[in-house]
Amino acid sequence: MKKLILFLALALLLCGCCAQGATKIGLDRLNWSQSVDGIKFSGTAPASATGALYNDSGTLKFNGSEIIADTMTPFDGQVYKSGSDVILAAANGTILVTTTNAAQAINYGINHSLHSIYIHSGNYSITESIDLRTYACHLDGTGKDTILYGSVNPIINMVNTVSYYGDVGLSNLWIKGAGNRIYDGVRIGFVALDTELMRNVYISNCKDGIMISGTSSCFGNDYYSVDISECKQGIVFNSTALTTTQRFWGGAVRASTMYGIKLQNSQVGHLFEGMIIEYNGDNTYPNVYMSTTNGAYLCIGNIFRDCWFEDDTFMVAIGGTDSWVSPRMNVVENCHFVAKSIGVQAYKVIAGRRNVFKGNVLDSNGSSGAKIDTVATNAVNNIIVENVDDGAIVWSLTDAGTTTTKTPNYWS
Repeated sequence: MKKLILFLALALLLCGCCAQGATKIGLDRLNWSQSVDGIKFSGTAPASATGALYNDSGTLKFNGSEIIADTMTPFDGQVYKSGSDVILAAANGTILVTTTNAAQAINYGINHSLHSIYIHSGNYSITESIDLRTYACHLDGTGKDTILYGSVNPIINMVNTVSYYGDVGLSNLWIKGAGNRIYDGVRIGFVALDTELMRNVYISNCKDGIMISGTSSCFGNDYYSVDISECKQGIVFNSTALTTTQRFWGGAVRASTMYGIKLQNSQVGHLFEGMIIEYNGDNTYPNVYMSTTNGAYLCIGNIFRDCWFEDDTFMVAIGGTDSWVSPRMNVVENCHFVAKSIGVQAYKVIAGRRNVFKGNVLDSNGSSGAKIDTVATNAVNNIIVENVDDGAIVWSLTDAGTTTTKTPNYWS
């Protein structure tokens, strides 16, 4: 339809008479054997836009409306900006909503059974939560050029009332909090078996970049190339119901003021592979913290594999209230640790059983090593083996629970 409009408008332009007595151009006057570099319009809108194709300060318009490129074939709807308005259109181009409230337009599409919405490039002010709690929908943008700038908590809400199975997703979006890290980016709960819950999503300046919480379980979800930066906390798992198998592939968590990744309470079998985790927190808040404070809630079998850790303070900690109320069988393996200052705390078991730190590499970066510590009494039967260093400065190993390096923790 849009291609037909453009063709007809061009035909009118060539065959008809331009406004205010401009020269007529007939089709028989054109030399079709010559290449044409393009048709250049002035950047000023005409006095009357009726039936006119024109350039309005860089935006191509016809009959008063912006012409949107026909790139949305796979989607049920599209959202785009036209001046100060935000427009929601159906797949056939029919305008469904015109508003100044971007979230209102997006939520209208979600609530009216548009299962996929393409959001064109632009900075969209989000003043009410984008609500993915009840109706399944995929939101797709252009990448960092599609900015959802939120001043509402949360910016995107996926804490569902019923379980979704692979029907909701975010991709190619930048979710950016307003103010001083006071709004959550994405809250997730009761989402299951979604093999592409997020892909190429950027989250910044939020309170919690991603919060997975609630009393209903999540399981079997995948996150690809999710990049979280400059939030108060990066990724927070804090559900009291059993939450399992949230898998993060690539991506990064950077420059959080507190925890980069926090796993607390009933967290089982999550995977973080190939991620960059760096410069989050301080001596009090490590980049990664796994903990349990209630014996009914277990933090078990979570894996960090092939990740890059870089920091000048505290990288990974495991804690609880005692040796039994604590995380167990969590694994950090084949990761690269870069120590950016003297005596960086690389890995510390405050309370925990049978956790594994194996096959990791220390890059001293000219600093005096990195510490691996266990704390007396509450760190039991943890396994720390086959870790190597760059030869210049070695790992500093301390088992505070015993005078030998064999029990209660195993060293190599």
